[in-house]
Amino acid sequence: MKIKNFYNMQALVFFLTASIATAQVNISVDRNIRYQVIDGFGATTSPLVYGTNDFIAAYRDSATKLLYRDVKLNMGNISCGTFESPTGSTGPSVNDNDDPFRENPGGFNWQYVQNQKTKIIDRGSPYGFNDWFPEPKITTRWDWPGKWLRELKAQDYDTYVNECAEHVVAALKYFRDSLGIVQSYVMPFNEALSGNRELAGGTFHEVRDILIAIGRRMEQEGFRNTKFLVGNEETTTASYNLLSFLLADTSLIKYVGAIGYHSYPYGSQYASINNILDNPGRGRPVQAEIEIRRRLYNLARQYGVKLWMTEVSNGWIGGAGGNLPIDSIFSMLQVRARAIHIHDEFKYAGANAYFGMNALWDYSSHVNHFGTGSGFYKEDGTFVLIDQRDGGINLTGMARAVGHYSRWITPGGTRRIGASSDDSLVMVTSMIDTVANRTVLVVINNKRSEQTVIVDLKNQVISNRITGEVSYGMARWQPIAPFTASTSSTFSYVLPGESVATFVIPTGTISGVQNISAKSAFTVIYPNPAGRYFSFDLSGKRQREKLDVRIVDIKGSVVLHAEYTAPSDRITRVLDIGELPNGIYNVIFSTESAVQTHKLVIRK
Repeated sequence: MKIKNFYNMQALVFFLTASIATAQVNISVDRNIRYQVIDGFGATTSPLVYGTNDFIAAYRDSATKLLYRDVKLNMGNISCGTFESPTGSTGPSVNDNDDPFRENPGGFNWQYVQNQKTKIIDRGSPYGFNDWFPEPKITTRWDWPGKWLRELKAQDYDTYVNECAEHVVAALKYFRDSLGIVQSYVMPFNEALSGNRELAGGTFHEVRDILIAIGRRMEQEGFRNTKFLVGNEETTTASYNLLSFLLADTSLIKYVGAIGYHSYPYGSQYASINNILDNPGRGRPVQAEIEIRRRLYNLARQYGVKLWMTEVSNGWIGGAGGNLPIDSIFSMLQVRARAIHIHDEFKYAGANAYFGMNALWDYSSHVNHFGTGSGFYKEDGTFVLIDQRDGGINLTGMARAVGHYSRWITPGGTRRIGASSDDSLVMVTSMIDTVANRTVLVVINNKRSEQTVIVDLKNQVISNRITGEVSYGMARWQPIAPFTASTSSTFSYVLPGESVATFVIPTGTISGVQNISAKSAFTVIYPNPAGRYFSFDLSGKRQREKLDVRIVDIKGSVVLHAEYTAPSDRITRVLDIGELPNGIYNVIFSTESAVQTHKLVIRK
């Protein structure tokens, strides 16, 4: 009863503050100021199957639709489990054999990978979950599977390094040869030297040696287009320090495609809902947090790699007490705080992607993992919480915040563009989706009172009615009724107090103004219609600039993804599309300096 009365009081405060006369905030958006390509949004994925016990079997299909159809997550790290042990073994892991260059097929257990395939990948793929990457985690810390690796490291360092390489390449080969899947990235470590400390007592040199050994083995086994996601230490500073060392090695850099970082330590600005709301949410971000993100941004630009924020901490609101309903007033604080966090990672780090904690978590797994159900609803960094006690399948504040961005963009076909607000408490992120031909604004009103925003779109025209959604109070993703702009390039809207709103604006360019994709990096694709293959040209771009190619079907799902490094001269590339059915597709070509979209017809 006390909790219920508290919520009613909060609702009354919201009603009273919202009735105050609105103030005016001016927002300027310029499509010719171009920043990073947005690769998408993701989380750590787990099948939540223990042996043969599937804790969420009855809820899996509904939860999958929430994650990938409704929130539209497209990315995630797929753990490969502790697989180097005899099939069916439940004891400590053992080496498959004593030769790291010769795999023993009977010495690996792929059941966890198979569970990932059937429970996560197969179910999520129809809804656009296609940009996941394997995580065949190397660890010497835990006895399962680290004991034999730890002992080998003390006896024979070179053999130890090559066994680590075998561990990763064996997983990639299983995905390719048994499951028919080759992904663009692989993640060998997650907090190797800090946090999880997967390489207990390890060093920068050890991480480098292992990565170089893996890279060479990947080349030998034909994985030349699979690149590393590296870094991913517990804190932004620890990630930056390791990455500065790794990327400076000329023998390693050619294997790296993306670098990652986490938003800890606990208690820091972005590791606490309260701290997010009290610092950037009040227009006073911590300068040290901005600076380390600028350094990561510069590092990624220097070496021509992508930058992903790959893990948040659970940052429950201090002082709120026990397990509270997922749609309580506190959930809106989470929505707003996580939306601010996304805004800041995009703005200050120039991050190409944003990850939460877990995609799915459930009450039975929580009890199994922690020995108690206490704190289940404090897992606010996770996207979907399943409570077997009442059958509830709940979207968290994290999911709602990410959805304000992810539900309205095409991953890989969207670029952040210039946007500014004349009020530091009204924050704006602007993105242009070249596939859907629309501009998407996410506006966060951190004031308790309503604010009238006047939006001015420069170098583009509004071609149709504006739509979108807004979250505030107890409302989540409430549709914005379609409305007509004030002029061909301006519109106004009254934002509720303490709200997050997404505006979806059909746009075209003003005649004579350079289109975002007009700085051509490629010629037209040919032949078109295409059969088994199509070709395209890479023209003169900066050396080592990455070219990302995605084929998107009519549902907006990425059905094929490839990456190249643009050379200094024009070279023709041929892409095998033999597995794609007949139909009409969009092909999105993107680099850090340009995005182009071409229509492709496949006719066999």
